[in-house]
Amino acid sequence: MGRPKKVISPRVVEKLAAIGASTKTIADKLGCSVDTIDGRFSGELAKGRATLQIAILKQQIVIMKRGSGQMAMFLGKQHCDQKDTPVAVIENNNFNLKYSKEDVKNEVERRKAENEKAKEAERQKINNGVKVGVN
Repeated sequence: MGRPKKVISPRVVEKLAAIGASTKTIADKLGCSVDTIDGRFSGELAKGRATLQIAILKQQIVIMKRGSGQMAMFLGKQHCDQKDTPVAVIENNNFNLKYSKEDVKNEVERRKAENEKAKEAERQKINNGVKVGVN
């Protein structure tokens, strides 16, 4: 006769997984082994982790809608098979590195935005310096 099963609430396992706790952390918190959590609560772990992923995605969408181009690109890569990595192609025994039109366009837009921010920061410095000098 083996030892009695430890009473563990499936709901607690799910809630801990939903806040990002690792299986080891959950096991430590509940006083049991990782094998117990993995073996008896795999469904709750999966559901909790899915809940966390959905919460993260919702927040990322909010950030993207506020104007974060980087977040939009990140989500595109994660969910729309978009890539910004070059494609290596061998043609007629020559090695060529090719970028998609979208990759080039995104890089140009990123650099333009970076330059505009730098110019605006410089204008602000100049304006602030003029204002200080006049007073």
